[in-house]
Amino acid sequence: MKKQTKPVGRDAVKTALIESAAELFAERGIKDVSLREIAAHAGVNLGLIHRHFGSKEVLRRAAQEFLASKFQEQLGGLTDFEDTFMRLRQITDKRVIGMLTRSLLEDSVKSDYSNSYLFVEGLMGLVREEQGNGTLKSDMGVEEIVIGLLAMGFGIELFKDVLFVATGSKKKPSPKNVNKIIMNWISLIKK
Repeated sequence: MKKQTKPVGRDAVKTALIESAAELFAERGIKDVSLREIAAHAGVNLGLIHRHFGSKEVLRRAAQEFLASKFQEQLGGLTDFEDTFMRLRQITDKRVIGMLTRSLLEDSVKSDYSNSYLFVEGLMGLVREEQGNGTLKSDMGVEEIVIGLLAMGFGIELFKDVLFVATGSKKKPSPKNVNKIIMNWISLIKK
């Protein structure tokens, strides 16, 4: 879908291109979106992508950073491991999960996600703190806990409809039922 009005001015053009790239990359993947499509979606001339970004890779990184900042804004402060993990599931901007997932699945994209998704570092800090307080098991590495829970959280969000049907669950994949599953898994790493 094209933008209704053409952006005017350097900042407006860059923002329109970044938002269009983020939306299209999240929907279809980075490989399957052309620069021409991004320019058309943003309502600007193709040459402006080259002027402001120079390449698709630079634009992809800008879109990733844009989505990461939106994600961090929606997530808010990290104060409690359990609360933070549950809030991760309530992120409303599905472009974040879409682009992250598609980026990770595309072999050609070798990215430094640690810089764009600083919440992971914050989540690891919360796990370390709670392990130190004795509320989380310490026989598992911090990375193991965070990787496992993020994979489960993103995976259940992406595949919940299929997973509930495939397992023959009589329950609906409602937020309440999904949260219960996640809380049961979190209980396995608690002391």
